[in-house]
Amino acid sequence: MSTPGRIRGPVAALLVLACSAALGACGIATDENPRALPVNTTTTTTPQSDAAGPERGIFWFVQAEALVPVLRPVSEFTPAEFVNTLLVPPESSEGESLSNAIPAGTELLGTRTAGAIVEVDLSSEFEDVVGPGSSRAIGQIVMTLTGLEDVDAVRFAIAGEPIDVTSLDPDRGTVQVATPCDYSALLAEPLGETTRISPVQEQILVNKRSRVRDDCS
Repeated sequence: MSTPGRIRGPVAALLVLACSAALGACGIATDENPRALPVNTTTTTTPQSDAAGPERGIFWFVQAEALVPVLRPVSEFTPAEFVNTLLVPPESSEGESLSNAIPAGTELLGTRTAGAIVEVDLSSEFEDVVGPGSSRAIGQIVMTLTGLEDVDAVRFAIAGEPIDVTSLDPDRGTVQVATPCDYSALLAEPLGETTRISPVQEQILVNKRSRVRDDCS
């Protein structure tokens, strides 16, 4: 980063040349014969700004059996990018006591978008989780993908075969298309005793709970 007010490098060289061209105006005597100017072999490189980094998306992980948001860098805002990023287990630097209910080894085989619904095709490892853990894994994916613009719901497939998932809404039961309403019960309490998140994460959680409440009422 250059120091403010300091003239250096190519800018200074240009000022010298401009001054030479002005001759008398700069108070420099002229020669009767032209002289070769010295060649400057020094090059300068402008470092990239630290601010020019990747954008961040919101991903949902498990903390004390509830879902909390985690910010992660992404190269693009697409369903495939978000699922692949979500499959990476959380690190301790991302938050306290975070875990991933999605089974290790699960791979994304593909995504397909039809209107506001994204179909996620996962490898067979995804079936290794059952019971409440399965609901949390599905909830992670649903909450994460519906955070993307124009995505309202998620359909699941295993190795190309569509599957039904169990909604936590007792009035809905088993569903082919899952929405945040089906897993709203998994969202952590912003100020709960077991919730350990930053103020930024807390605000994201509050906003998500508010949107889900409005959409599902």
